[in-house]
Amino acid sequence: MTTFLTPQQRADRTSAAVEAAVAAGCELGLTVTEPTVLHDVFSVVVHLAPSPVPRIPTVLPRPDDLAAIARRQQDELDVTRWLADQMIPVIAPSPLVPREPVQRDGFSMTFWPFVEEARDKEPDYVANAESVADLHAALRAYPGRRLEFLSAAA
Repeated sequence: MTTFLTPQQRADRTSAAVEAAVAAGCELGLTVTEPTVLHDVFSVVVHLAPSPVPRIPTVLPRPDDLAAIARRQQDELDVTRWLADQMIPVIAPSPLVPREPVQRDGFSMTFWPFVEEARDKEPDYVANAESVADLHAALRAYPGRRLEFLSAAA
């Protein structure tokens, strides 16, 4: 059965995720002066200006299974680090914090560098499509454990 959040419930969830991200960032020694929500659909993405950007998944099949969430997040961190080491153009995890999921107040999050969006440029759809093929080809050589959650993308 699908349940839908009211606007107030969604706002409360977002607020709780931001508070958890700020607290986690501060515990990790990050300077947080201006948290700004960049995205809030399936994950809450917060720029902890001037520090990195935590991504906190909030729409999940089993949201209270933090161990399962953390395993998928660790896979994502490992794969993106490996791809970056192979010179594949990806955004690698933030080097300012340990490369592992951080759990706080019922949320599990990962930290990424803030990358400014080039809003004045039209996306190059042909180049982007070609880069997806390159990414998939590179993923075939990934030496880590089988990527259960991401395996459909490989």
